[in-house]
Amino acid sequence: MLDESTSAFLNVLNGLCDGENYKIFAEEDFGVRSENENGVTVGETIRFLSEEGYIAVKYAEGGMYCLKVLPKARAKEQDEEKKREEERFFGLAQEKSAFYGSFLGGFLGSVLFALFFLLCFFLSNR
Repeated sequence: MLDESTSAFLNVLNGLCDGENYKIFAEEDFGVRSENENGVTVGETIRFLSEEGYIAVKYAEGGMYCLKVLPKARAKEQDEEKKREEERFFGLAQEKSAFYGSFLGGFLGSVLFALFFLLCFFLSNR
């Protein structure tokens, strides 16, 4: 299981790597600090992702990395996108149900008030 910073780093790699070819990166290309808040370096993160099968590393020396993103990482990104899409859909469905429920409640309250008013009006005219 990937922690938040490693997952974010993998998302950066997914954005930088296109296709199935190896690509050469300098440490600055990743747009992250050389060490994250837990004290883990970029090299350690790349080594971990390689061991877990998310990326393939051809070489990693002196702040230069030659790597490619493997299908496992692409699938993880697609799973995360699908999860975000489901959250947006269900959030929208909840908003719609809240709107229609409040609209229906207001309508029924108005009808009950009108019936009560008419009942009082007819009873007072007797």
